[in-house]
Amino acid sequence: MKIRILLVVLMASPLFAGLTFQSAMLSGSPGSLLSFEGTVTNTWGVETYLNGVSLTVDAFAAEDVDLMPFLVNAPLSLVDGDSAGPFVWFTVAIPAAFAAGSYNGEFVLQGGPDAGAELILGVAPFQVQVDEPPATGVPEVSTGWVVGCLLLFRLIRSGWC
Repeated sequence: MKIRILLVVLMASPLFAGLTFQSAMLSGSPGSLLSFEGTVTNTWGVETYLNGVSLTVDAFAAEDVDLMPFLVNAPLSLVDGDSAGPFVWFTVAIPAAFAAGSYNGEFVLQGGPDAGAELILGVAPFQVQVDEPPATGVPEVSTGWVVGCLLLFRLIRSGWC
C-alpha cells in the first residue's frame, strides 16, 4: 500500500530537474552545425540519476541531431540542489538544401532515483532558426586583367610579339 502511494506521488509531482539553455534559439544557414548548451539542476530533493535524453525538432531527420555530447558531458547523477554545466547538450546539423524558417524542438531528460529509472525529469523547448543561404554571385574579372589581355592582343595583332 505504501509503495503504491509513493508511485502516485512521484508520477503527479512536477518535473524533477531544471533545464536551462544558454540560448534556447540558435540560428545558422544550410550547412551549419549548431551546438546547444545548458545547465541541469536537481530540484527533486534526493540524488537523481540522469539516465537518458531524447529530442524532437520539426522537419529535421534523426541523423541531423547528435545527442552524444550530453551522454559524454553530463554526470551520472546529481545530489539535491546540485547543478552541472553549462556544457554542450546536443548538436543540430542544418542540411545543405534546407528551407529557411523557424523550427521548434523539445529536449527531454529522463532518469530518477536509480540507474534504471526512466521518469521524465525535465523538458526544455528550443528553436532552430535557419537563415537564407548566402547569395553566390558570378565572380567579376578584375579590370587590370581585362586591360592587360586587350593590350597583349593588340601587340600580337600589330606584330610586336
